[in-house]
Amino acid sequence: MHSKKDCVKLIEKVRTNAADPESAYLLRTRIKRSILSAARLAAEQLDIKAPRLPAPVALPAAASGLASAVIVSCNGLIAKTRELCQPSEALDSRWRKGWEEVVKELEVLQAAVEAMPPHGG
Repeated sequence: MHSKKDCVKLIEKVRTNAADPESAYLLRTRIKRSILSAARLAAEQLDIKAPRLPAPVALPAAASGLASAVIVSCNGLIAKTRELCQPSEALDSRWRKGWEEVVKELEVLQAAVEAMPPHGG
């Protein structure tokens, strides 16, 4: 079982360090770990197969609620960070705008995880 508290701590660490865009490449492992932790926590609540790696998670058609919002946020972060965290990606204005979107989505993810009820509740 995945701890909501541990998941929030991981996301907070990334958000704290993400204020400096130049650290994005170095943060890629933490971002992926945060996404994976949140996706696993939500999967447990949705009673679906938890991902083994940070990859998009397919939601059941009838899925809704806070756990679904966490999965949607995780899927969005995976898409947004796929290119941004590559070592060859230049720190131009387009990249910086993309990184700002990642930072905002991390805030959304953290709020969604914090709002989730305890597992089984």
